[in-house]
Amino acid sequence: MHYTRCKSGIDPRGHSALFLLSTLLCFFVFGNTSVCLGEVIKVIDGDLNSALQKAATGDTVQCDPSFQIFTGREFVIDKSISLVGLNAKLKDGVGKTEILLVTADNVHLADIQVTGNIGTITEKQRTSLIKFEAEGFVVERVVGKDCLKDVICIQGSKGKSIKGGLVQDVSGTNIGRDVVSIAGRYVLYKTLVSDVTVRRVKCFGSVNRGAVEVSDGTRNITVDDVYAEDSQYGVDIQTHKVGETNENITISNVVVKNCDHAIRMATKANSNKNLVFKNIRGTDWREESIPVQVNNATGVVLQDVEISGSLAGGVVMEVTEGKNVTADSFTHNSKPVGEDQIRFNDYVSDVVLAGKAFRPKRKPRPELTDEMLAAGATAEPDGFRVAFEGEPFFAKVSHVNAPVIPNGSVGAEVGQAAFDATTTGPSVVTVSSNQISVPIDSRASFGVSLLAGLKSPRQGNCRVRVRLLCDNEDSCTTSWLPLGSKTHEAMQKLSWEDLRLREGAASMIKELRIQFAQNAFPQPAQDVYVDELKTTLDP
Repeated sequence: MHYTRCKSGIDPRGHSALFLLSTLLCFFVFGNTSVCLGEVIKVIDGDLNSALQKAATGDTVQCDPSFQIFTGREFVIDKSISLVGLNAKLKDGVGKTEILLVTADNVHLADIQVTGNIGTITEKQRTSLIKFEAEGFVVERVVGKDCLKDVICIQGSKGKSIKGGLVQDVSGTNIGRDVVSIAGRYVLYKTLVSDVTVRRVKCFGSVNRGAVEVSDGTRNITVDDVYAEDSQYGVDIQTHKVGETNENITISNVVVKNCDHAIRMATKANSNKNLVFKNIRGTDWREESIPVQVNNATGVVLQDVEISGSLAGGVVMEVTEGKNVTADSFTHNSKPVGEDQIRFNDYVSDVVLAGKAFRPKRKPRPELTDEMLAAGATAEPDGFRVAFEGEPFFAKVSHVNAPVIPNGSVGAEVGQAAFDATTTGPSVVTVSSNQISVPIDSRASFGVSLLAGLKSPRQGNCRVRVRLLCDNEDSCTTSWLPLGSKTHEAMQKLSWEDLRLREGAASMIKELRIQFAQNAFPQPAQDVYVDELKTTLDP
């Protein structure tokens, strides 16, 4: 152990214990994460920004924890330093502003108090109090309160993934979202958050969320020792967009009181893999609570789950779109949980409960309406098919004989949609089905395919997409796929898989739309043929 002098301009006044701490040079190591404390810079009269500018890599910026800094702007940490003892509060009415934004790797935060301004800003103005866009961090002993979003957010940004970090001993009181949020944002920025450990987190009152969130593209995340009360959940696994997956997540020692869930999943298709939940406890449940939710997950292990108290709905666990789910030592009021206390949807397979394997039965698909059958639709085991024969199924689509395109059409007739000539800009033709009524499970995924071709190679290229419109104004829209000029010789198969509704609350498909877009202009008049439209309603 050795010491170093304070830098010039540093106020030597203050508590002797704090001053002795500020002169200490030490080295912290956690796993592969290390934080070196070099020289110490004390914050004078709350001027944190000046201290941060003076600090060099390896230095420590020391705040007086008894002095609260009121700020209307964020403090940016863009060097590998330590910040100790900060006590800061956002001014009323200041939105879209963090207190701390960390953009440098290997930053150490300790003994931090941060206070938001809940009640003075709107939901659209919310942001986290502390945000990390860098890796190798060590965060310990943080108290946050009165914020409309998260206390701490660890989030990939603009192509920069985050690998490695430790967050421990954090509490949040009267918050809008999570105490600690880990978010990869893979679809938006192609970034992942991986190899992060979070432990000893407490949440006392979250309006919309809970203690810890793991979401949107994460790998190898460990969360241990979580307590939440008067909140929605203890720990949440979430994805906002299809294509974001959370893999190799271990959650242990979770206790909740007066919450909706101990473990919640709000996720898109095939988005969770290899999840382990151990030693989960909960009591004093809210009305219609479901203590454990498993959604869109493959390879889930639940061990030592103890649920106490009454449940209005009688459901201890809900499993939707789950595969290879195993639950051991799972009890409700000290009695083993039975199959009648678990709610499944139609898309669950390979479930083992207390050593007993079973496969929930699928419900039969509903039959199509007489109007759909008359319009050339046929029921399939996993959806329905439109063959473009019989009465017109789509408005603006006529049924014509198909000798113009000799290969690829299925039946004696195909559907034909017409473009007008355009000289002013790209044009889009939308053909809508007649009103249909196809019951669906909105949490399932969809597949759509069709055959398409152009009447003549002289008409150029175009693009095609399909939309499914539902009874709650929700919709599912595919991406555009190209339709080349060579398809005048043979119909081209276009297919889209793993589609999802946006909101997940619909119960009925009410309308189908096919859209054709010309790629360039000017364009002559053009005809597009379609055939054999199929929808698949299974995951």
